[in-house]
Amino acid sequence: MNHLQVGKQGEALAKAHLQDKKYKIYDQNIRLGRDEIDIIAYDTAEKMLVFVEVKTRSSKAFGYPE
Repeated sequence: MNHLQVGKQGEALAKAHLQDKKYKIYDQNIRLGRDEIDIIAYDTAEKMLVFVEVKTRSSKAFGYPE
């Protein structure tokens, strides 16, 4: 699996996790010039708009996601 496929898989897992936590997904992969917002979601419990940056790693060398 190449790095783009790993990144897409990580974003799909992050999206599923947010949806399980009752977040409403507004949009994904928004380009702003050279930058990108991976996920824009709404936390229905806290009534808060959140911007999510997903970092997918193939090992735990950099620690756990929390």
